[in-house]
Amino acid sequence: MELSETTGKAFESARDASKLIITLATGIIAFTVTFSKELGGPTPKGFWQTSFLLASWITLLISAVVGVWTQLALTEAMDPKLAAGQKPTDPTINSGKIKCPFQIQIVAFLLGIIAVVLYGVLKVLSLNG
Repeated sequence: MELSETTGKAFESARDASKLIITLATGIIAFTVTFSKELGGPTPKGFWQTSFLLASWITLLISAVVGVWTQLALTEAMDPKLAAGQKPTDPTINSGKIKCPFQIQIVAFLLGIIAVVLYGVLKVLSLNG
């Protein structure tokens, strides 16, 4: 099955965006774990700092894992398994099999970023106050 140029670019763009989010999510986790000492101590102080740091790690990890799901969905859409007698359809990035994990990946990533920022704000406020 030959893809149109537009469809091919859409798949490539979705794949690149998903890979970028996976890379950023895992990089932020690695950064916050590695440099936690430089961020004001080896452990967060207080319930809220701990909560936001753990929430950021969990949501960023979810984003990375769901990103793998997105990558697999993109691959499967390009070469779907068809039932006997089923005719192939043109692949699209707008199918639910792709949109659902990609949206979950994006939301989890944004929540992880918000949690990291809130952790940083609380850390700075505790150092200044």
